[in-house]
Amino acid sequence: MNIEKLLVSGQQDRLFINTGMGCKGGCQYCYLPNIDIGEVITNIDKTIIIDEVEKREKDGEFIPGAQGTIVSFGCFTECWDKSIRKLTLEMLIYFLAKGNYIQISTKEYIEQKDMELLCSHLMFKNQLTINVSMPVYYEAKQIEPNTEDVNKRIENFKYNKQYGMDVLLYIKPVLEDITIGSLDVYKKLVQRYDLSVIVGKYLYVNREKGNSLQMVGEQEMWQMESEQQRKLVEILRRITKVYENSIQIIEEYRRKAGE
Repeated sequence: MNIEKLLVSGQQDRLFINTGMGCKGGCQYCYLPNIDIGEVITNIDKTIIIDEVEKREKDGEFIPGAQGTIVSFGCFTECWDKSIRKLTLEMLIYFLAKGNYIQISTKEYIEQKDMELLCSHLMFKNQLTINVSMPVYYEAKQIEPNTEDVNKRIENFKYNKQYGMDVLLYIKPVLEDITIGSLDVYKKLVQRYDLSVIVGKYLYVNREKGNSLQMVGEQEMWQMESEQQRKLVEILRRITKVYENSIQIIEEYRRKAGE
């Protein structure tokens, strides 16, 4: 596998950035082992990422600016892991300077000093959104054994709307008969921190009947809506805004900016 091609991947509308490769989280639902990403690699030279982005920009495959390419961090790694956090910060600041909308998904806790640093580089409100991944609460220790403690993860929500960027509750994937069991916690978090929510579909490596194509970088994945995913969306929409993928919220920001 050509690791360099996975550090920067995607199309003109959306670019995926990974500041490392692989993940030590050990989540039972992780798709990385199924696409031959097992080894954790952290010693990434940032010039590899920058050179590829600059090449894409020159070729018209990356478009700077708020109406340009959406930049997503962290589909093949945990970009806020301590071992690669410094590089992730540097790359976030690099893309903020280009004026693009950026999103990062994480199961880690972000320190206040890092939020303040990122805030100081924002060119406009909600240029950066932070999606805090929590597809399970009660069984998190068993299902996500090596990730940040779920209660420490929750502390990220205190930053919502405090630094010019939204922090969202990111429920993806919806685990059958597991995620829905945490609904009471999700509702309390939404109400306490005034959160919007993303309730995403489960991603599969192999295509099955009824699945729809979802590109993750240049990796073909397949997603399927479930009855429990639809139920979570329906219930949470009674108390807050709910999106079914992370791009929808960027599209909303753009609409509001154009009004």
